[in-house]
Amino acid sequence: MLQQAKLSIKNLYAVKQQTRLTLVLLLNLAMIAGLIIVGLFSHSLGVLAAGGDFVADSFAIVLGLLAIRISQHPRGHPKATSIVALINSVFLLAITLFVIFEAL
Repeated sequence: MLQQAKLSIKNLYAVKQQTRLTLVLLLNLAMIAGLIIVGLFSHSLGVLAAGGDFVADSFAIVLGLLAIRISQHPRGHPKATSIVALINSVFLLAITLFVIFEAL
């Protein structure tokens, strides 16, 4: 009985977390659209680069939502969040190496 209560509390927290991440993703997508529109109209490469930064953030949020979904599934992997964090770290490292390579 106590184990069931712990599982339901954990699922409730995951649902709240998923709802918050979905809201943040929607706000990020709105910011991306706004930055791209402003960047194109003002011919500002800096504003377009900021939009690209928000794209990378949105990618990380989508990965987080995916990890929550996988970990909630009855057959899901309990360490899905750790695996997704590793994937996100590799993605950020690849972006960093690309920027360093282009700067040289």
